[in-house]
Amino acid sequence: MEKKYKIISTILIIAMILVIIGYREYQIDYLCREPNPPPPPNFYNTNGLKLIYSDHFNSGEIADIKFTMPANDTRLTIETWNNGTAKVDAEIINPNGSLYDISSMNIGRGLTSHYSNGFKTGSWTIEMSSADPFNITVNIYVNA
Repeated sequence: MEKKYKIISTILIIAMILVIIGYREYQIDYLCREPNPPPPPNFYNTNGLKLIYSDHFNSGEIADIKFTMPANDTRLTIETWNNGTAKVDAEIINPNGSLYDISSMNIGRGLTSHYSNGFKTGSWTIEMSSADPFNITVNIYVNA
């Protein structure tokens, strides 16, 4: 009878150890998983701006962002999301609406962007280091 209890207690101890190891693996997986990108915005955001560009980029990716400004717009808003945290990085306001000329600005955490071709078109290149543990979503708005 005593041998039977030793076998049962040994099996229970092994089962508890396996449960503890499995829970720790689950915790490590949970902490290291990729965060979900933010939900896509509405076509018109709360400020009455119209979305003309939206895309999501992963860590280590080189992304070329190209867009065309509508003919009568004079305001451009660039919004980035780093791991689901919203941040409006820049608003380019040009009263005469003819030229958008920004040599460089920051997008997100140390990511450099370059705006070119000031005749109603824009182009950014985002180079994300693979050491940066975050993803980025870029939204570009104009006047509605």
